[in-house]
Amino acid sequence: MPWGIGHALMAVGTVALVEGDVQRARASCTEAVEALTGTSDSWEAVLLLAESELLLGDLESATRSLGTGMELLRAVRDVTGIADAARVAGLLALHRGDPETAAMLTGAFAHILEDAGLSLFQAHWQHAYLAATERLRAVLGGERFDEACSRGAQLTEGEVLDLAARVASGDAPDTTQPSTD
Repeated sequence: MPWGIGHALMAVGTVALVEGDVQRARASCTEAVEALTGTSDSWEAVLLLAESELLLGDLESATRSLGTGMELLRAVRDVTGIADAARVAGLLALHRGDPETAAMLTGAFAHILEDAGLSLFQAHWQHAYLAATERLRAVLGGERFDEACSRGAQLTEGEVLDLAARVASGDAPDTTQPSTD
Protein backbone atom coordinates (compact mmCIF):
# COMPACT_ATOMS: atom_id res chain seq x y z
CA MET A 1 0.00 0.00 0.00
CA PRO A 2 2.70 2.63 0.78
CA TRP A 3 4.11 2.13 -2.74
CA GLY A 4 0.91 3.42 -4.40
CA ILE A 5 0.57 6.26 -1.93
CA GLY A 6 4.22 7.20 -2.45
CA HIS A 7 3.81 7.35 -6.21
CA ALA A 8 0.63 9.40 -5.90
CA LEU A 9 2.48 11.84 -3.63
CA MET A 10 5.33 12.06 -6.17
CA ALA A 11 2.77 12.89 -8.86
CA VAL A 12 1.34 15.65 -6.65
CA GLY A 13 4.87 16.95 -6.02
CA THR A 14 5.73 16.93 -9.71
CA VAL A 15 2.54 18.80 -10.62
CA ALA A 16 3.29 21.31 -7.87
CA LEU A 17 6.78 21.87 -9.32
CA VAL A 18 5.33 22.43 -12.80
CA GLU A 19 2.84 24.89 -11.31
CA GLY A 20 5.61 26.65 -9.38
CA ASP A 21 4.24 25.73 -5.96
CA VAL A 22 7.56 24.58 -4.53
CA GLN A 23 6.38 24.53 -0.90
CA ARG A 24 3.61 22.07 -1.80
CA ALA A 25 6.10 20.05 -3.87
CA ARG A 26 8.47 19.80 -0.92
CA ALA A 27 5.70 18.70 1.44
CA SER A 28 4.42 16.06 -1.00
CA CYS A 29 7.92 14.79 -1.76
CA THR A 30 8.76 14.57 1.93
CA GLU A 31 5.71 12.36 2.45
CA ALA A 32 6.57 10.34 -0.68
CA VAL A 33 10.07 9.66 0.67
CA GLU A 34 8.55 8.38 3.91
CA ALA A 35 6.06 6.16 2.04
CA LEU A 36 8.67 4.75 -0.35
CA THR A 37 11.51 4.19 2.13
CA GLY A 38 12.86 0.69 1.63
CA THR A 39 11.47 0.32 -1.91
CA SER A 40 13.44 0.37 -5.14
CA ASP A 41 11.60 3.57 -6.15
CA SER A 42 12.65 5.70 -3.20
CA TRP A 43 15.42 7.37 -5.25
CA GLU A 44 12.79 9.10 -7.36
CA ALA A 45 11.07 10.71 -4.40
CA VAL A 46 14.41 11.68 -2.87
CA LEU A 47 15.55 13.42 -6.08
CA LEU A 48 12.26 15.31 -6.33
CA LEU A 49 12.70 16.35 -2.71
CA ALA A 50 16.28 17.49 -3.42
CA GLU A 51 15.05 19.61 -6.32
CA SER A 52 12.28 21.14 -4.22
CA GLU A 53 14.74 21.98 -1.44
CA LEU A 54 17.13 23.48 -3.96
CA LEU A 55 14.43 25.67 -5.50
CA LEU A 56 13.53 26.88 -2.02
CA GLY A 57 17.16 27.89 -1.44
CA ASP A 58 17.83 25.20 1.16
CA LEU A 59 21.17 24.10 -0.28
CA GLU A 60 22.14 22.11 2.82
CA SER A 61 19.02 19.93 2.68
CA ALA A 62 19.21 19.66 -1.12
CA THR A 63 22.81 18.51 -0.88
CA ARG A 64 21.92 15.92 1.75
CA SER A 65 18.93 14.65 -0.26
CA LEU A 66 20.93 14.48 -3.49
CA GLY A 67 23.61 12.48 -1.67
CA THR A 68 20.98 10.07 -0.39
CA GLY A 69 19.50 9.77 -3.86
CA MET A 70 22.94 8.99 -5.28
CA GLU A 71 23.45 6.19 -2.74
CA LEU A 72 20.06 4.69 -3.62
CA LEU A 73 20.74 4.93 -7.36
CA ARG A 74 24.07 3.14 -7.11
CA ALA A 75 22.14 0.10 -5.87
CA VAL A 76 19.32 0.31 -8.41
CA ARG A 77 21.11 1.71 -11.51
CA ASP A 78 17.87 2.98 -13.08
CA VAL A 79 18.64 4.81 -16.34
CA THR A 80 15.99 7.49 -15.84
CA GLY A 81 17.20 7.89 -12.28
CA ILE A 82 20.79 8.40 -13.41
CA ALA A 83 19.59 10.98 -15.93
CA ASP A 84 17.49 12.75 -13.31
CA ALA A 85 20.36 12.71 -10.80
CA ALA A 86 22.50 14.41 -13.46
CA ARG A 87 19.80 17.04 -13.96
CA VAL A 88 19.36 17.76 -10.23
CA ALA A 89 23.12 17.75 -9.60
CA GLY A 90 23.48 20.17 -12.51
CA LEU A 91 21.00 22.52 -10.86
CA LEU A 92 22.92 22.28 -7.60
CA ALA A 93 26.22 22.97 -9.39
CA LEU A 94 24.65 26.02 -11.05
CA HIS A 95 23.37 27.31 -7.69
CA ARG A 96 26.86 26.86 -6.28
CA GLY A 97 28.39 28.93 -9.09
CA ASP A 98 29.83 26.10 -11.21
CA PRO A 99 28.15 26.54 -14.61
CA GLU A 100 30.67 24.33 -16.46
CA THR A 101 29.83 21.30 -14.32
CA ALA A 102 26.15 22.21 -14.55
CA ALA A 103 26.37 22.25 -18.36
CA MET A 104 28.24 18.93 -18.40
CA LEU A 105 25.55 17.33 -16.26
CA THR A 106 22.83 18.89 -18.42
CA GLY A 107 24.48 17.37 -21.49
CA ALA A 108 24.72 14.01 -19.71
CA PHE A 109 21.02 14.20 -18.75
CA ALA A 110 19.90 14.80 -22.35
CA HIS A 111 22.27 12.17 -23.76
CA ILE A 112 21.28 9.44 -21.31
CA LEU A 113 17.61 9.91 -22.13
CA GLU A 114 18.30 10.05 -25.87
CA ASP A 115 20.54 6.98 -25.70
CA ALA A 116 17.78 5.09 -23.88
CA GLY A 117 15.29 6.04 -26.58
CA LEU A 118 13.44 8.40 -24.26
CA SER A 119 12.57 12.03 -24.76
CA LEU A 120 12.00 14.74 -22.23
CA PHE A 121 8.68 13.00 -21.64
CA GLN A 122 7.78 14.67 -18.38
CA ALA A 123 6.47 18.22 -18.60
CA HIS A 124 8.49 18.92 -15.48
CA TRP A 125 11.72 17.72 -17.13
CA GLN A 126 11.01 19.75 -20.28
CA HIS A 127 10.43 22.92 -18.31
CA ALA A 128 13.44 22.41 -16.04
CA TYR A 129 15.73 21.48 -18.97
CA LEU A 130 14.72 24.50 -21.04
CA ALA A 131 15.13 26.85 -18.07
CA ALA A 132 18.56 25.40 -17.22
CA THR A 133 19.85 25.52 -20.79
CA GLU A 134 18.65 29.09 -21.22
CA ARG A 135 20.35 30.17 -18.00
CA LEU A 136 23.55 28.26 -18.77
CA ARG A 137 23.76 29.68 -22.30
CA ALA A 138 23.41 33.17 -20.83
CA VAL A 139 26.16 32.53 -18.27
CA LEU A 140 28.61 30.57 -20.42
CA GLY A 141 27.79 31.75 -23.92
CA GLY A 142 26.61 29.38 -26.61
CA GLU A 143 29.97 27.91 -27.58
CA ARG A 144 31.18 27.15 -24.04
CA PHE A 145 27.77 25.73 -23.16
CA ASP A 146 27.76 23.47 -26.22
CA GLU A 147 31.33 22.29 -25.49
CA ALA A 148 30.52 21.48 -21.85
CA CYS A 149 27.30 19.67 -22.86
CA SER A 150 29.27 17.67 -25.40
CA ARG A 151 31.78 16.65 -22.71
CA GLY A 152 28.89 15.60 -20.48
CA ALA A 153 27.33 13.56 -23.27
CA GLN A 154 30.57 11.56 -23.54
CA LEU A 155 30.44 10.44 -19.91
CA THR A 156 29.45 6.87 -19.08
CA GLU A 157 26.58 6.35 -16.66
CA GLY A 158 29.11 5.46 -13.98
CA GLU A 159 31.05 8.67 -14.62
CA VAL A 160 27.80 10.65 -14.47
CA LEU A 161 27.00 9.10 -11.10
CA ASP A 162 30.52 9.90 -9.89
CA LEU A 163 30.31 13.52 -11.04
CA ALA A 164 26.84 13.97 -9.54
CA ALA A 165 28.08 12.44 -6.28
CA ARG A 166 31.02 14.87 -6.24
CA VAL A 167 28.58 17.76 -6.71
CA ALA A 168 26.47 16.37 -3.85
CA SER A 169 29.55 16.17 -1.65
CA GLY A 170 30.64 19.69 -2.60
CA ASP A 171 33.74 18.31 -4.28
CA ALA A 172 33.01 18.91 -7.98
CA PRO A 173 36.04 19.33 -10.22
CA ASP A 174 37.17 22.70 -11.50
CA THR A 175 35.98 22.36 -15.07
CA THR A 176 36.95 25.92 -16.00
CA GLN A 177 40.63 24.98 -16.34
CA PRO A 178 42.03 22.57 -18.91
CA SER A 179 42.92 19.16 -17.55
CA THR A 180 46.60 18.43 -17.00
CA ASP A 181 46.11 14.69 -17.59
